[in-house]
Amino acid sequence: MIHFYSGFSEFGGSTLIINSVVRLLNEASVEARFWGPDPWFEKLSPYNHKGFPPLAPDDVLVCHMHAPITRPNVRKNIYYCHEETAEFRKAKFFCESCCIETVGRFHAHSVDSGVCRVCRKRVAKYLGPLQFDHIVFSSVNHEKKSRSVQPRWGPSSIIPNPIEINFEWKPPEIPTAGVIGRLERRKQAAVSIRKAQEAGFERVLLFGNEAGDGYFQEEIEPLLDANVQWMGLVDDREAMYRSVSEVFHYSSKEQAAMVLGECKKLGIPFHCSEAVHDWDLYSDEYIVRAWLELLEV
Repeated sequence: MIHFYSGFSEFGGSTLIINSVVRLLNEASVEARFWGPDPWFEKLSPYNHKGFPPLAPDDVLVCHMHAPITRPNVRKNIYYCHEETAEFRKAKFFCESCCIETVGRFHAHSVDSGVCRVCRKRVAKYLGPLQFDHIVFSSVNHEKKSRSVQPRWGPSSIIPNPIEINFEWKPPEIPTAGVIGRLERRKQAAVSIRKAQEAGFERVLLFGNEAGDGYFQEEIEPLLDANVQWMGLVDDREAMYRSVSEVFHYSSKEQAAMVLGECKKLGIPFHCSEAVHDWDLYSDEYIVRAWLELLEV
């Protein structure tokens, strides 16, 4: 069994991407399941389940936004994330002598260059990505950026993310800028609105749900008027994309923005910050073959 587990499965691009990968694997006669802490995503697919997967020695565990303290007893433990190694930016060490996790100013590039604050022995082992057998990056640029902040990544592959778009894009008659994604602080929708207006767009449409971190009330609501409108979360992606002429996405730290892949496939002009890496477009058949080779099934 192939188990995908996400420690963060709120509605967003990463969850939809993993959902698509799991569906494609099952369509290729590979038994795969997607697990996570939130129940909502079970409605996306019969292959999705709430909770942590029951693991067997012959299974493969693919982790997203989750770093186990020790390597689980599985055939292969894989890390699959669209961020730049977010949970490994802080060096974490586990003392092999007194078995206590300790965090300090250790040299993050070394495997065992820490001193345990409890037993004072130089035996603290760096956790980070070392408990994973393999890393899956989503593009060449993603791998380059990730390794620049975490040189300790081990063996890796680049497997592009699938994009489920089955229609042709036609721009609206009235020039309209689109800002697409969850309205949260890191995605900086307010910056995207200003960039669109600086580019000459009077009409700006926002598509996405409110994150609940106060950003919407603080930064977005003051900008809303007859020309800048919040459309909420729109499930009809064809109607959404056909209502915009160009898309602006000035996220501060997001890496694999699914909206970039969708715009690239549709041919919609896309403007973004340097934090958003490129999206390598490949066919579903190519993506499935790459996963099958990695999973050895």
